Amino acid sequence: MNSIVKKGTRAQTRKKNEDIANEAEYEIILGKIRVTNMDARLLLPGEDLNDTLIDFYLLYITHQLFPGRCDRDHIFNTFFYKKLVQSQRSAQEVKEAVGTKMAAHKRVASWTSQVDLFEKDFVLVPINKSAHWILAIVCHPGAIAGGDPARHPGLVFLDSLG
Repeated sequence: MNSIVKKGTRAQTRKKNEDIANEAEYEIILGKIRVTNMDARLLLPGEDLNDTLIDFYLLYITHQLFPGRCDRDHIFNTFFYKKLVQSQRSAQEVKEAVGTKMAAHKRVASWTSQVDLFEKDFVLVPINKSAHWILAIVCHPGAIAGGDPARHPGLVFLDSLG
């Protein structure tokens, strides 16, 4: 069943923001992710989730559901995919890159320089397309590169819209 969300007037929105600003400030920190009461308000019905909430929840569920696996899995933050697929910014990047794949890799190379993704069991990539969240899970990426033959590689997409 579809629900209708009523948007408020600018005055109502301003009042809502003032009310939030006047609330006691609190925060929850997990790893490097800091969730404030401004972020928590986005959990109310009719609100859209932000990057901070998605990053926090992915980290939270992996720590809660799989506490001993944190070093065996890798979670990219919500900006990884945006950076990977963004169009080329400068003529210099175009000149240095040989094709789109090389340019995309170059944009995120520093994000993966400290981790060997092929040693991980699962790599989680949150994706936001037109205010719609999808989670891509790369299963056993090392098996793709000819690693452990007992593990089968795969790609799983979790999409609330089906």
